[in-house]
Amino acid sequence: MLNPHAGALRRRRWNARRLQRRLGEQVRVVETGSLDELPSALAELRAAGVSMLVPFGGDGTLSRVLSAAVPLWRDELPELVALRAGTMNMIASHLQMPREEPLKTLSGLLKKPARSQLLTRRAMLSDGGDAGFTFGFGAPVRFLEHYDAGGVRAAVQLIARAALSLRKYDGVAARIFEPTSVTWAGSGDPIEQSRVRLFLAMTIDELPLGFRVAPGAGDDTEHMQLIHGNMSPAFVIRNLHRFHAGKPVSGPQLVRERDTMLDFTFEEDTRWMMDGEVHPACRRLRLDLGPHVAFRVPRR
Repeated sequence: MLNPHAGALRRRRWNARRLQRRLGEQVRVVETGSLDELPSALAELRAAGVSMLVPFGGDGTLSRVLSAAVPLWRDELPELVALRAGTMNMIASHLQMPREEPLKTLSGLLKKPARSQLLTRRAMLSDGGDAGFTFGFGAPVRFLEHYDAGGVRAAVQLIARAALSLRKYDGVAARIFEPTSVTWAGSGDPIEQSRVRLFLAMTIDELPLGFRVAPGAGDDTEHMQLIHGNMSPAFVIRNLHRFHAGKPVSGPQLVRERDTMLDFTFEEDTRWMMDGEVHPACRRLRLDLGPHVAFRVPRR
């Protein structure tokens, strides 16, 4: 599944014809110019009996392909390959995919399948049909908007500016961590938290720039790992190095728990993200555990 807007394709000027020549006849390269083309393209691949889907793009491309594939295959999804062919490549990093040209990785998996293995991760599903492995609102969305606009350099600069503005009431840090008013219920007793600066639900451990905020999330395929709270910007920024290293971070306003379902009601229209892609604002949103997804990766 080829996303012509993927960063790796634009940089290397790859197109469907060149990829088909490079990969050979055992692979069928399908280019989709818009999201509307995805369901019909995947339906054709399902009818052809494909055993592996390779979204050629980054996290957003993989999320979109998975979202369209789940209604077609349900719990019998084909294997997926997460390539480093986008901007952030969180899922590929979590799976420890090689840091090399994505075509080299894919060619190796196809030519030497015995040197590969399957790793299973659990997807999450929104009630709108969006599938992915990282979900969030509040500070994660505002950070992603800067990342999308300027890439890694802009994201790093944003962190630096936020650190320098901690003492300012209306500085960069205050704007990133502006509280969100929300009430939510999980699978157990209802939870109410009126002001949340950061909310994450994850089934992998990785975020942009390599922040490993949920160590071990990939090993628990029966729950979503939740990280949320009304912690101060200073607390988050002081602990960024620990988050990045995947070390334990605790504090009076940082909550870690796990659940299988979340039902949110926002006080105002609120944007949210799934796998590095910011979605339109809404007032209500439900998130459930989705299907198991088997990723084909090089053997370690």
